Amino acid sequence: MKTKLLTALIGGVFAASLQATPIVNDNVRPVMVNGAPGSEASLQSILNGLFGPAWGNVNVNQSTAGQWGAATGSATTIPTLHWEATSNVDRQRFGMWFGTDSSNLLFVPLFWGAADDGGHGGGSGEGAPATAAIQIANGEIEIGSSSLGNCFGQVNCTWSPITDARISTSSFGFYFETLGGGFSPSRIEYANSIDNLSGYGARERPRFLAFQQGSTSNWAFAYEDGTDYDYNDMVVKVESIQVPLPGTVALLGIGLLGAGVARRRRA
Repeated sequence: MKTKLLTALIGGVFAASLQATPIVNDNVRPVMVNGAPGSEASLQSILNGLFGPAWGNVNVNQSTAGQWGAATGSATTIPTLHWEATSNVDRQRFGMWFGTDSSNLLFVPLFWGAADDGGHGGGSGEGAPATAAIQIANGEIEIGSSSLGNCFGQVNCTWSPITDARISTSSFGFYFETLGGGFSPSRIEYANSIDNLSGYGARERPRFLAFQQGSTSNWAFAYEDGTDYDYNDMVVKVESIQVPLPGTVALLGIGLLGAGVARRRRA
């Protein structure tokens, strides 16, 4: 009886794993970043302001990374909206996603459309840009802000942690989105840190670019919401994250499966 029950459980887990759609990062970089029109700042000048003028070239130093984890010794991630230069400023959002099954991801908004860059991108904001402070533990995430006045209007603050089994400190991604408006109120432009998870056509150039400040745990993510591909429509800096060691999640899965097969053989 025990053998039959164990076999049934292993069979159920194996069947579930076959139904899941694994996440595959096939990002290809670099892509061309065009110059900014008119009086808008170029992405190069924006990143020079964030990382310093010696950090690198915006058309060369693009990362293919699409998933990150909390930096060693830290469970706190700090995203800061540093730049917006677009007519979609009130309809753009930025957030994180969690999960290992691409057909069953958890999306958590961090910045609402009212989030402001403090006037850096030519907007009406004044003072410091919107900043979120995120506490991540396996199975839960809590979002706050250094200014309570930014909560809900700019930052998706939570009074208690969001709990979900998909939330992990070692594997998460980011996304931008532009809510529909104007002549296309139902249209949503969606850009994921892994290109093939995005909502735009596969033939288009990527709309999400990632840049690392040298070997630090500081990153900047840049969004293109139109067709000029200057990638300055929304730029967010995120601190205290790192690229996970390659293959660690896959190796864990193989180890668990191997243990299940060995136990079934003993039974």
